Amino acid sequence: TYSMGNNSLISLRNSLIISDVDYETIILELTSFCKSLNITLKGFFINPYLENNNIIRSSKRNIQLSLSLDIDMCWKSLPKKTRNMVRKGLKTSLEISDKKENLNDFYNIYVKNMLRKKVIPHSIDFFENMMGEFKSDVDLITTIYKGRVIGGIIVQYGDKVANYPFHSSIIDFNHLAPNHLLVWSMIERCVARGIGSIDMGEATEGSGVYNFKKSFGGVVHYIGEYVIISGNTKKDLSNTINKFQNLAGIKEILVNFLYGLLSIIPIRVKSKIIKFKKRRVGLGI
Repeated sequence: TYSMGNNSLISLRNSLIISDVDYETIILELTSFCKSLNITLKGFFINPYLENNNIIRSSKRNIQLSLSLDIDMCWKSLPKKTRNMVRKGLKTSLEISDKKENLNDFYNIYVKNMLRKKVIPHSIDFFENMMGEFKSDVDLITTIYKGRVIGGIIVQYGDKVANYPFHSSIIDFNHLAPNHLLVWSMIERCVARGIGSIDMGEATEGSGVYNFKKSFGGVVHYIGEYVIISGNTKKDLSNTINKFQNLAGIKEILVNFLYGLLSIIPIRVKSKIIKFKKRRVGLGI
């Protein structure tokens, strides 16, 4: 399944996965196809490692955290620095809540952080439907400081593996270590359910999110995601990116204005506007 736009052919998540032994033939065909249309194919996955001037390997990595079913062993297995950060969260009068009634507060935090990154967030309906469909197999864990929700994490539980697709907090309160406490609270709930592994999700290698996830001691996995570019070399792609990065003026002002507007309007109105925008599509970009 693909989506076209801006001279790009985007493979929807995990819709093009190549693991056949004759993968080189498939790659040659895809490369020829992209060149003929002068397009870029984004987001395809392949099992073997590739090195090619027309193919760029993603810097994203997946982190898997194995859990002992003994919570004391889980605590001992955490790196010392991470344990200290969890203790800090416990000592700073943070409260942990499992109330799904805190969804609106969490959603406001999540939306503000997404808009700050200029990424279109999901609508509030998306989260409400998730809570309604998964019922007891999904948790909203929030941290509360002096009566105010300052962060939250949404956890989905499977039979053997859990994952947390959404995690957001107010940056101004990071010194209280709410994020470490949230992940530790998730670990406690997973162990109580007999779950032995948490999929920590993806992050770009070396980024702050990557370092945070990795700090809990998980194993890093290469995800095998590639991009086929239509130019002859990686230098061509770099030059194209630089051209776009150098664009400025009225367009950028309008984009900032639209994101700023979304950040201040009421939550329900904001959510309705978001519904008309696809995930990860920049306003005006």
